[in-house]
Amino acid sequence: MDLRELRSFIHVARLGSVSAAAKELRIAQPALSRQIRKLEEELGVALMLRGARGVELTAAGTVVLRRAELLLRSARQIKDEVAELERSVSGHVVIAVPPTTGALVMPRFLLRMRQDHPNISIHAMEGVNATLLDWVTTGRADLALMHDPPDRHALARETLLREALYLVAPPGEPPRATPWRVRDLRGLRLILPAHPHVTRLMLEQAAAEAGIRLDIVLEADGVALTRNLVAAGFGHGVLTFATVREAVARGEVTATRLLAARLDTALCLVRLREAAAAPARNLAEDILRQEVAGLAAQGAWG
Repeated sequence: MDLRELRSFIHVARLGSVSAAAKELRIAQPALSRQIRKLEEELGVALMLRGARGVELTAAGTVVLRRAELLLRSARQIKDEVAELERSVSGHVVIAVPPTTGALVMPRFLLRMRQDHPNISIHAMEGVNATLLDWVTTGRADLALMHDPPDRHALARETLLREALYLVAPPGEPPRATPWRVRDLRGLRLILPAHPHVTRLMLEQAAAEAGIRLDIVLEADGVALTRNLVAAGFGHGVLTFATVREAVARGEVTATRLLAARLDTALCLVRLREAAAAPARNLAEDILRQEVAGLAAQGAWG
């Protein structure tokens, strides 16, 4: 037996009706009836007598109801005590984030931390990937959100999501109705980061596989710089949608997805592999995962 079956049994017993209990629990009546039958089969005894006017408990049903109510009350107490224990955890956690991802995630993350774990203080830092990597490896930051972090034994990496790349165009150029392919980039004036930026390497590899040569008119390291240069008409950029969402909404640039195998970027949660156990950091990690997942479900990353 499980708590769900016991909870369903309690509702039916209290209301004296399967249909009324199904409505209160917001589940289908046949599904609720199956739960009750499963509980009876497991116990090997009838718990209810069904009739035209509803259900009545058998002697066994009366015993089960009393015990089930005690079990559920204990389960709620366990949950409350664990939640209180988490709320009482204290500590200090330093989290490093890239600018765009930080702007999306950190307000929600900090609000959750303040509500659920008020005794944990947070120090948030913002930087580019190389800086984030340095902060984590030197221990200055406990956690970092990074795009495509290097594969190093000292780092524990967890991919939270994969972001597609978008071709970002000046405002006078309408977005395409269909996604761009790498071969369509032939002849476009491109603004890309310098080597060894992972986006540059991925695009050059994809272009070589497509049999084209990229026309790179400017090298620009930095999301905001690339976005502003595209808006000014210097060329096309390749960025994630989250980095240009607001600029697209303002009509400063347009963005269309770029389709190609292995042409995306991974947003990862990174920390030192051998870092000492820390309850405050573990709780912060859990909230970061939840908030990134919630934003992804809302389409924040395209």
